[in-house]
Amino acid sequence: MPEFPETQYVMSDGLSIAYQVWGEGPNNLVYVPGIVSHLEMQLERAEFLYFIQSLSAHFHIITFDKRGNGMSDRIAGAPTMDERVRDIEAVMDAVGLESTALLGFSEGAAMSLVFTARNPERISKLIIGGGYAAGTLAAGEITEEEQAANKAELLENWGKPDRRHVYSIHAPKKGDADSKEDFARFCRMCATPSSIFGPAVGRHHCRCGSAGGG
Repeated sequence: MPEFPETQYVMSDGLSIAYQVWGEGPNNLVYVPGIVSHLEMQLERAEFLYFIQSLSAHFHIITFDKRGNGMSDRIAGAPTMDERVRDIEAVMDAVGLESTALLGFSEGAAMSLVFTARNPERISKLIIGGGYAAGTLAAGEITEEEQAANKAELLENWGKPDRRHVYSIHAPKKGDADSKEDFARFCRMCATPSSIFGPAVGRHHCRCGSAGGG
């Protein structure tokens, strides 16, 4: 069994935020996760393990679960963007990083952009992937009613392997039954539906604090 970094905790707004420190490279890098993460379970996924170990051969990396996700404290409803961004600051301060590069995927891309805009002196480089300049609603591609129905469907189907689902860096690329169930279980362990999308409001409406995505 390979040895992995110890999972540690730092307080952010009175909540315990779980983080890990990987590698001893000369350059700092904070990995900002997408919509779902679980610091220890994601290491069971071969693609993610290869990804993080490859980076850690060259960088001093901090990974974390934002509030409501994985090994960090669960909360009521979905966190705001301001609250998510404060979790980045908390883990940087815990490790003593005055300056770092940020690597954000999907929802983590938005978090990274907001943090960088507010704290430019603390960011040496910004790398984002899978982010959106504007969501489908803001871009006028769907109506508010269609967005609400889509998010209600995602909420209802959270953690079900054969239904419409969210996807991320962890998602299986080819959908055999075992890999679908494995990914669905991963999502169930990462977060509850309301911590991702907010509580349901009626059958086809939900109040979503998350931008969605992978």
